[in-house]
Amino acid sequence: MKTCVLFVSRHTPLPYLIRFIDKRLGGNYKFVTYSSRVDTAETFFRQIVKPLLNSFDKVIIIPILPLTVIQRLLEIAKETNRVEIWFQVMKEVARVSSEQEAIRLVQENPEKRVFQRYRDTIKVFELVSIKRLRDIKIILEDI
Repeated sequence: MKTCVLFVSRHTPLPYLIRFIDKRLGGNYKFVTYSSRVDTAETFFRQIVKPLLNSFDKVIIIPILPLTVIQRLLEIAKETNRVEIWFQVMKEVARVSSEQEAIRLVQENPEKRVFQRYRDTIKVFELVSIKRLRDIKIILEDI
């Protein structure tokens, strides 16, 4: 079975993620990174995923996108049995004010850690696990 792993992020994948995929798929896959803007799940699926399905038996999407986009992407993916979405479960390790401190913390576990700059802080995250995404429920109520 020919499988395409589609990593959707502006960031590079963590080394642990690549090793995890190798272990799960036995090296029998093509890894593709998509780092451009994703406006809607529908457009992304139509323009990026569908063409991949012409060349591959299965597409595994690993998205780093807003949750609402991932939710809609999952709904679309459920219409075919050839697309899966894998989700990186991350935990926040620290909030720091200096990039040097963030780099130091990432270097403690570079296989699984990354930092992200925000307006007034820097957050360091660590990859905890990778899971197959089955459902997302967003429950809203009036304020």
